[in-house]
Amino acid sequence: MAPFLYDPVNRRLDYPVNSKGVECLISLGFDSDNSIILEVNSDNAIGKLELSEINRLVLRIFGLHNDIGDLHRLVNKFPEYSWISRYKLGRFLASPTLWEDMVKTIATTNITWDQTIGICTNLVALGKPILGRHCFPTPDEIAQIDLVEFSALTKLGYRAKHVHELANLIISGALDLEALADSSGPIENLYSSILSLKGFGPYSAGNVLRVMGRHERLAIDSVVRNSLSVQFYKGKKPTDLQIERRYKKFGVWAGLIMWCEVTKDSLIERFEVSKSLSE
Repeated sequence: MAPFLYDPVNRRLDYPVNSKGVECLISLGFDSDNSIILEVNSDNAIGKLELSEINRLVLRIFGLHNDIGDLHRLVNKFPEYSWISRYKLGRFLASPTLWEDMVKTIATTNITWDQTIGICTNLVALGKPILGRHCFPTPDEIAQIDLVEFSALTKLGYRAKHVHELANLIISGALDLEALADSSGPIENLYSSILSLKGFGPYSAGNVLRVMGRHERLAIDSVVRNSLSVQFYKGKKPTDLQIERRYKKFGVWAGLIMWCEVTKDSLIERFEVSKSLSE
């Protein structure tokens, strides 16, 4: 989703950054020996402080700040799940900020995927232009736009007021996103904090926790039910209780293992394609 831009031929991922005074375009790709290359382009000087912020953002984008060693050791105890370790699965592509992930989560509720893509494109058009690209809009940029106009520009529908209110909560100081992003706290406290925000129900709150690296909650939606019904329930849609029982044994990794299972075919296909391109 915008403002990410992926070039599958050259295996290159671009993202325009506007964060804590850092304005640049970062590009991640691979060289001839398959080592990762990070390229930073900016009209401004990039010093140690700027590089530190860029490093922090890149770690969050690829989930590299999350240790998934325990996940792989756990699934290796279950032969039917050892493929998760074999294919080195367990990380998500996330936005560089929790703010962006929360807005995008709101944009996925009760809507088609194509509509979500369109909404994100509309949102990014409101962000600061950098090197020919537009950044994801900051809370300040969104809060400065009248709600009616914001709704019309983004095509968010009823979700516009939730995004607009979230932006205002952040800039007023009523919501400390950096404190919320510290996902080391008790899961119930984090879950309750997200649920208390307008626009977030059990699925969307669980999805936000997922990109934060917390997987105790399952975040069950129609995609999950449809996939599991075909794989394990002979076409009959499972209840939430049935799904919870299936993954309970995995503890803090339950939600991540469920999502790997739901998206197994596409994940393995992408792994094999990436492997063939690197050979």
